Amino acid sequence: MAIVIYVATVLYQDGNVTIGELSTFLFFSVALNHNFFVIGWVLGNVAAVMGASDRIIEVMEYEPAINCTGGEKPEGEVRGQLEFRDVKFSYPAKKDVQVLKG
Repeated sequence: MAIVIYVATVLYQDGNVTIGELSTFLFFSVALNHNFFVIGWVLGNVAAVMGASDRIIEVMEYEPAINCTGGEKPEGEVRGQLEFRDVKFSYPAKKDVQVLKG
């Protein structure tokens, strides 16, 4: 852009262009430069979106190793009691914080 301004200034000083022609040319040069910048920005974002969409498709097509569709349900009414004793649990990320304290 500096070269364009320099050449335009030389042409104006030599009397080859008017100030109106010079300002019009500079305006369109800036507009064109901005458009090329925007095109580059959009193309960069398209590449990022393509990478993200590949990951989304990969997650959506993932087949879990555990059968999570459910098993057989027992017939009739389930009876009985369930009692938990001395059950302790903490998440691996926070082993010092117990979620279940027996």
